[in-house]
Amino acid sequence: MMTSSLLLGIDIGGTKIMVCLYDADLALLASTCAPTPASEGGDAMIASACAMADTLLADLGAGQADTLTEAGRAWATANAGEPATIAAIGVGAAGLIDSEHGVVTAASDSFHGWAGYNARTALQRWCDVPVAMENDVNAFLIAQMANRPQDEQRRSVLGLMLGTGVGGAMWLNGGIFRGTGYSAGEIGHIPGFDDVPCTCGARGHLEALAGGRGIARLWHEATGGDEDTRAIGDLARSGDERAQALWSQAGDSVAKAVAICQSLLDIDEVVIGGSVAKSWDLLEPAIRRGIAAYPVPIAREVAITHADDGDDTVARGAAASARLLL
Repeated sequence: MMTSSLLLGIDIGGTKIMVCLYDADLALLASTCAPTPASEGGDAMIASACAMADTLLADLGAGQADTLTEAGRAWATANAGEPATIAAIGVGAAGLIDSEHGVVTAASDSFHGWAGYNARTALQRWCDVPVAMENDVNAFLIAQMANRPQDEQRRSVLGLMLGTGVGGAMWLNGGIFRGTGYSAGEIGHIPGFDDVPCTCGARGHLEALAGGRGIARLWHEATGGDEDTRAIGDLARSGDERAQALWSQAGDSVAKAVAICQSLLDIDEVVIGGSVAKSWDLLEPAIRRGIAAYPVPIAREVAITHADDGDDTVARGAAASARLLL
């Protein structure tokens, strides 16, 4: 990969698209974002991402723009006079992603014209380079593992994104395990977690207890309040026993999920991120209490890690996946 060749990482979410440029070591050079035109279809979303990428390339060539990081300005100075080129593109997107063919196989109903869309083909019409497509939670976990020193690598890792819902990903034997239908690791809707109604319409799913929407729903049922998880966390810290009980229940349910994965996959680490995990001071103790309460005799001790969960995590993981194509 030439010095002036870059990795483009794209995070396509339900509300915004984030586009980032990285060097070969995944140092962030430039980034920008815009609202997702989710109602306008796949072509509109890819066109928006490509337009932002064109802007970032121009900014990097100029060497001075608000979109550039300190590393980006240094890169522009060191490569002055050389055209910045994209060596590979990585995309992390919500939904089920056929990473082999670059196709979105399923997406939520907030997206129109996205399920069935071949994003790889569309991107290669704009820039004919290798394109990696990943589910957003897979990209999140790849980002956590990408630049770890060799002595910190693990063979079996569960990634959990506790956001509005609960997403999961599996890292096995040095890489993401996607499964036959590209849904491996998606633990949010397995049953057996109490009998609470889930946002999907079923009952007893992990997402109903540990996802942000589920926690807010349980809070509303208990108190009539409409606070979000951040506010519920603040109430728990101030001593509200009802709020504390919800955080304990969320951590306990995550611990049960960890025990299941320990038994099935012999995981040795769980990496947890997302908006709910931002209240790590409340969540971590509850998870550790639960793990102590649900020992798995045949399994090793599992490490619990709070993710490096910056704004560009999904884009960075997608770029790391693209780097493997070079």
